[in-house]
Amino acid sequence: ITTTLNARTCVLAAANPIYGRYNKHMSIARNVNMPNALLSRFDLLFLILDKTDNDKALAGAYLPRSHQQCSPSFGI
Repeated sequence: ITTTLNARTCVLAAANPIYGRYNKHMSIARNVNMPNALLSRFDLLFLILDKTDNDKALAGAYLPRSHQQCSPSFGI
């Protein structure tokens, strides 16, 4: 018996890079620690990167304010 089955499937997946930062000198497979055989199953891959320059400015603006607002007492 030979038959053809119509199947429609949609898979949406997300992965974070190993060590928390994307290394542009490594492949996508090495960055997310997935084998190429698994990644080849996806028709489309979208790579979304953040600019890390803004992280330092954001941390510099937020951290001093948050530490000024809470001053824990240690019973001294």
